[in-house]
Amino acid sequence: MEKSKTSQALELAMKGREPEQTVALCLDNCRNPDIEQLSERFVNLEELSLVNVGLQSLKKFPKLESLKKLDLSDNFIANGLENLLNCPNLKHIQLNGNKINDFQQLECLKELKNLTHLDLFNCGVTDEEGYRQRIFAMIPQLKYVDGVDANDEYEDSDAEYDVEDEEEEDAEDEDQEDEERGSDDDEEEEEEEDEEEEEEDEEAEVEAEDSDGEEIENEEEGEGESQEEDEEDINNDGIDEEDEDEVVPEVRGKKRKHEDDDVLDHYENPRNVGSLDKSDPTVGTGVVGAPACGDVMKLQIKVDENGRITDAKFKTFGCCSAIASSSLATEWIKGKSVEEALQVKNHEIAAELRLPPVKIHCSILAEEAINAALNDYRSKQKKVTGGGGSE
Repeated sequence: MEKSKTSQALELAMKGREPEQTVALCLDNCRNPDIEQLSERFVNLEELSLVNVGLQSLKKFPKLESLKKLDLSDNFIANGLENLLNCPNLKHIQLNGNKINDFQQLECLKELKNLTHLDLFNCGVTDEEGYRQRIFAMIPQLKYVDGVDANDEYEDSDAEYDVEDEEEEDAEDEDQEDEERGSDDDEEEEEEEDEEEEEEDEEAEVEAEDSDGEEIENEEEGEGESQEEDEEDINNDGIDEEDEDEVVPEVRGKKRKHEDDDVLDHYENPRNVGSLDKSDPTVGTGVVGAPACGDVMKLQIKVDENGRITDAKFKTFGCCSAIASSSLATEWIKGKSVEEALQVKNHEIAAELRLPPVKIHCSILAEEAINAALNDYRSKQKKVTGGGGSE
């Protein structure tokens, strides 16, 4: 990508802030960015997301002293991780969907003394049995690899990404803000009405001294008609019938245009939204994604005694493609065995929804969420059965 285009994308992501004022930056899907433009001026940058940008190397990765979270998912990175040592305060690195096929490629990360979380879903190293234990031995400061600790315990989703709680808190904050704004508006309207009434009363008194009762009566009738007109304007929210006829068909027309779109269908009518009891030993919970850029997915499954998934629920932050991928994934895995659910792949989800290339990472997120939920279920079953459980 040309520097001018990268600069434009960077400028948009900064939302009018200066580099020194930028704390979080999302450049997802900005193809082949010139990462050198992320200069040392970003002294307060703590979160950086570069998902699906076509990175093949981390050569010349900038020195970002304050960076704590870095998402490099869905790129083509095979080496050069030593360049991340320029960011000594990194705590969480996501390398999902890259070409990390050799454990030696990761060894340099042991120099990042603050590193506690490393995500490697869909990297070649995860194909080896016991890969997590090998990585924990190599990078001892790590607490979680792909959301699991050295004792095969899954990280509590409340710890870093409780999607459900964040949604509820955001909704409560919005409601409270709306109430405060509504209360302020009501008070202003009442004050204006009181002032208008006082002015009208004063005018009426002055006119009453110079006019007879008939004139006063006519004035009151005029005020009544004016008040009725004002009330009609308020009830119509400032839109008369002619304006309303012009606005509504335009919106409806846009909706009709996308009626056959699979993504829009699952986005506007998502299936299986909700939560299951994560303390239930028959429920597996998977939380994956990057909170820095908004794509976070929580997927849960409930498995019966025969190893079949009887229910599946999801909650997600993200774009319509992320919601649609979650919705479709939960539909597909219901009724399947644990082994069959493991065969659901992101390219199948992407093909079914006809996702564009820049949104493939949403289907990858759905596959990762399924795998994380299945792994959580298996981990619980091992505890219940003392080492047995579905494989």
